[in-house]
This record gives sequence, structure tokens and C-alpha cells, in this order.
Amino acid sequence: MRKTLIILAALLMFMIVSTGSVFADVYVHGYTRKDGTYVKPHYRSDPDGDPTNNWSYPGNTNPYTGMVAPSNSSTGIPWMGIILAGVVIWVVYVYVKERKHS
Repeated sequence: MRKTLIILAALLMFMIVSTGSVFADVYVHGYTRKDGTYVKPHYRSDPDGDPTNNWSYPGNTNPYTGMVAPSNSSTGIPWMGIILAGVVIWVVYVYVKERKHS
């Protein structure tokens, strides 16, 4: 059982790390634009050149507002979140099952 949990934890950590900077964010201080408009301080996703891990990418959720970016047919739906959720559910299921049998 212990070996199974270690393997499952390693798999979960690998999946979290392999998502790159999905959880990275940058704080932007408030500033005034050239046209005089004040922009309030806010968070944005880390600028790394990968548009698929930005909060505005279709299907991604902004963790600060809870808003999900709408999907469109040209980019499709990113499945990583669904796959990760399925793995987490499976890990919990296996863990509970192992605990009942030990």
C-alpha cells in the first residue's frame, strides 16, 4: 500500500509540475495610461510566450475572478484540466480503497 501511495503521489506531482506555469501569476501595480485612464492593481498570468496557459485561453479559469474563458471552435477545449481532475479523483478512490483493505 505504501508503495502504491508513493507512486500515485509521484504521478500527481509530475502532472502538476508538467503543466508548467499554469499556477504562476504576476502582480501588476496600478498605473496611469497615456490617455489618463487609471488601471487598478491586478494579477495576470506569467508572460512566458505560451498562449495556452494564460487565463484568457479558452477553457482556462482565472483563479482571482473565477471566470472561465469561453471556448471557440478554432482552438477547441483544453483537456488538461479534465484529465488532471480525473487523475485526482482516481488517486483519492485508490487511496480510500487501500485504506479500507488495510
